[in-house]
Amino acid sequence: MSRILLRLALLVPLLMALTLLLETYGRTLPPSPDALLDICPLPCVLGMMPNITREPEVETILSFTLPATNRTILRRVTTPNVEYSFETSIGGQYIFGYVTLYPTDDRVQVVTINALFPLSVLFEKWGAPDCIQVNSYDGVPAAGVLDWRRGDYSVQALFTFQPGSVEWSSASVQSLTIRGDLPAGCRTGMQAWHGFAPAWRYQ
Repeated sequence: MSRILLRLALLVPLLMALTLLLETYGRTLPPSPDALLDICPLPCVLGMMPNITREPEVETILSFTLPATNRTILRRVTTPNVEYSFETSIGGQYIFGYVTLYPTDDRVQVVTINALFPLSVLFEKWGAPDCIQVNSYDGVPAAGVLDWRRGDYSVQALFTFQPGSVEWSSASVQSLTIRGDLPAGCRTGMQAWHGFAPAWRYQ
């Protein structure tokens, strides 16, 4: 019983803070999907941290952090995992994603957000990434993955270039994946970020 009371004591201030933040967010920030990334600092996202946040908190946090417009939150069992799917809209853009729990306990393992916004937004919010992988189509860089590492935490952004361009300024984010169960360092197939070199150098 004392452990439950302790968790409630920790959760209530968090929810109160998120409520105040969202009220301010709704009054002062433009209706843009990337504003969801301002709710808490990395490796926290949408008010949740993989390895820390537990299932009883997931739906409550999503209800606080996601705009109510067209919002849907569903729980489903996809053996061996439990998964929450969510969808909403911000500024007329449809956003959806998933929160997947570890199969062995009720902690959050992975958070995935599918939304479209300029890649430059992530550099402004988080600084330079640690790792990169660029994929080509017919020998021309077309898409890739950037990875911001925080110890065992990995925040990966899937990005694409505009057709006919390989300029970094034209790249846009398609999805974000946040997890806390990967060994430190760049994963296989990725290399260290060396700045805004021509994209083909990262192939």
